[in-house]
Amino acid sequence: MSLIDRTKLYYDQCKHMTTLAVGANTLVIAFFDKLSALPTALILVPISVTIFSLALAVLIVAMMGFASHAPDHDTTHSNYVHGTRFLVAGAVFLWSGFGALLIFIWLNFLSRLV
Repeated sequence: MSLIDRTKLYYDQCKHMTTLAVGANTLVIAFFDKLSALPTALILVPISVTIFSLALAVLIVAMMGFASHAPDHDTTHSNYVHGTRFLVAGAVFLWSGFGALLIFIWLNFLSRLV
């Protein structure tokens, strides 16, 4: 795979994950008052918004950091390892935010059954 193909793939991955983070934050903030009539574990909502914001910040730094190395045409292994670490960190934050929202939804679902 050429350097240009790897760079395109990297930016596509970052772009998709930043879109997910921004979309999740927008939906949570827009429908915050409609999430539950009697919310249980309401602290999980601000936690998930914070985690989504961290994911967005990490992914933007990943794109900017990778862009600073791309003009060098540095094809060393360490450049791609550092870029991959940022992608993994962004994905971990992103899925942690989704996890907090899923726990919030599950707890509210269980509280309505009881």
